[in-house]
Amino acid sequence: MGLKKKSLTLAEETGNANLYLSLGELTYAKAGRTNKAPLFLVPVKLERSSKMAPFKIKCDGEGEIIPNYCLSEWLKKEYGLTLATLNELPEDSREIDILQVFTAISRELVETSAEMKVSQTAYLFIANFSTFNMWKDMGERWEKFMVSPVFTHIATSSGRAFLDPNGDSDISTLKTDETEIFCQFLLMAHSYKQ
Repeated sequence: MGLKKKSLTLAEETGNANLYLSLGELTYAKAGRTNKAPLFLVPVKLERSSKMAPFKIKCDGEGEIIPNYCLSEWLKKEYGLTLATLNELPEDSREIDILQVFTAISRELVETSAEMKVSQTAYLFIANFSTFNMWKDMGERWEKFMVSPVFTHIATSSGRAFLDPNGDSDISTLKTDETEIFCQFLLMAHSYKQ
């Protein structure tokens, strides 16, 4: 199946963008293997004016450059690295100098003595990040969710018993914004399924 047809089929099945242009690549060695991970992702779509015309790559949506959040979390967990340049793009990421960003990330890696390398690459690929948008929204609205004792418990004390701040009262009598927060969460989750 061709790339365009496969991306359209997945978009219909999942309701999510799945064709990406990766910008930049981090190369690192682990367990005797060389591994590579994209630094940034741009949702794109393939278009052409006729069957004989060449394909054009166009931004899908706002053309936002998305940091590879999974890579960022992995670097933090595995190496204790937080790359500010990878995590803190300007609000309007459509106007950044991507080569300057690659250079800044390379400098950060040199300063930490990490044996990793940044390459200036671009690849077109299909990825199924069906929960990515929901995960991104949760990250951006973290403070709102953390107001809820339930979400705070899940995020900070998972695996331990939840102690209801209102005692052993019937959950239906709780007078908190839990219901509103949970409803917002469900609405947000539902909107990503469509």
